[in-house]
Amino acid sequence: MINNLKVSVIIPVYNVVPYLQKCLDSVLNQALKDIEVIIIDDGSTDNSLDIIKDYAKKDSRIIVIEQKNSGSGIARNAGMKIARGEYYICMDPDDWYPNENVLQKLYDTAKEHNVLAVSGTMDRYDIDGNLILKNASNRNDFGIIKFRDLQNPYGHTTFLFHTKTMQDNNLYYPEYLRYQDPPYLVKWLLSVEKFYVIEDVVYCHHRVPKELIFNHKQVSDFISGISDILQIAIDMNYNLLKDRMMKSLIYDPNISMFKQNANNKMVSTKLKDLVKILDDNLLPVPEYLKNYSRRPKISGVYKIFGFLPILRVKKKEKNNYRKRTYSLFSCLPLLSIKKEQGKQTKYKVLNFIPLEKLFSIYKEEKSGIYYCIIHIIFIRIKIYRNNKTIIKMLENNQQKLYEIQSSNLDRFNSIDYNLDEIKKSIDIVKNEKI
Repeated sequence: MINNLKVSVIIPVYNVVPYLQKCLDSVLNQALKDIEVIIIDDGSTDNSLDIIKDYAKKDSRIIVIEQKNSGSGIARNAGMKIARGEYYICMDPDDWYPNENVLQKLYDTAKEHNVLAVSGTMDRYDIDGNLILKNASNRNDFGIIKFRDLQNPYGHTTFLFHTKTMQDNNLYYPEYLRYQDPPYLVKWLLSVEKFYVIEDVVYCHHRVPKELIFNHKQVSDFISGISDILQIAIDMNYNLLKDRMMKSLIYDPNISMFKQNANNKMVSTKLKDLVKILDDNLLPVPEYLKNYSRRPKISGVYKIFGFLPILRVKKKEKNNYRKRTYSLFSCLPLLSIKKEQGKQTKYKVLNFIPLEKLFSIYKEEKSGIYYCIIHIIFIRIKIYRNNKTIIKMLENNQQKLYEIQSSNLDRFNSIDYNLDEIKKSIDIVKNEKI
């Protein structure tokens, strides 16, 4: 029997007496009978555990785990670690399956298309059980999908996942008390080459009103979850996912908890880490987070060259091959002129023009071939010579700075390049073993 289990259904439970029976009935009445139902009571203080034990007496497929209150993510992890089904799916205890064929359909689709993850659509219902939103998971593409095409971190309970892949790769929920589901789903889907989405409704989400009162740990974890996904979106260049996270920082109803707990040291540290990600990647900082930003604030009516890091030298190495980078002008807001009238900006000229790696030197080794790349302003030169030649090339290209400065490129006309700093950078290169 153990080897024939096809699906493990994992349900964390905490104080859900009014909704638990409907949830469990929708699972146990599934047409697919080769399942196990792992229910984790997360320290309930009502009669939820009694209801679970009554169901377990009547159905041997139910496994009951009791633990102190630790959060739904940790509770799910406890069930996932002992899951024996070929696939597993997580469910919330106040939700239900729309019909008895959900698990069979998801399992058959996974086997037919040989994928490690399958999902469908989700409908949302209000407290009285009335349908308020179809396709709440916002699934619009069906069939074989890659995450770069989806870029949606929500709807984890609509997914059937391959159990051995999860256990072998430690694809568990982060131990956050809030916002643990989206980072889990993103990391899972990034770990697989493809997954399959069917058009069927496979999940009914019950929107139960909950009081939005978070403790400091919960707020801190919520911020960590958003930061995790935002960093992944930036690293993977997933712009749609990045935009979703930026909107969450503005419109998510839980954001009010950020402001209310901002004086707490734990929360403040997490907010600083979040804003650092925004600053480092030149993303807009929401108004309520600007006190944590390192970006200079505008003072006065006019601002010209208010932020000009003339020289920033960076040295990096990568493991796959030797690579060191010396970068000058790594971030150059070229020209910013503002005339402000109250809250209204009357004039705004070239507010921000980022120029990354305006000046850089690379030395790389691939397949035993050494070569260097000089990238200065818009000039890119690739050579296969020694360090002395590189230094000479840099010195020769100083003249090109003068030419560019005096050229008819309007946006460079007003820049007074600090050539002394360029010379200092050359000295840095001379003293380094590139």
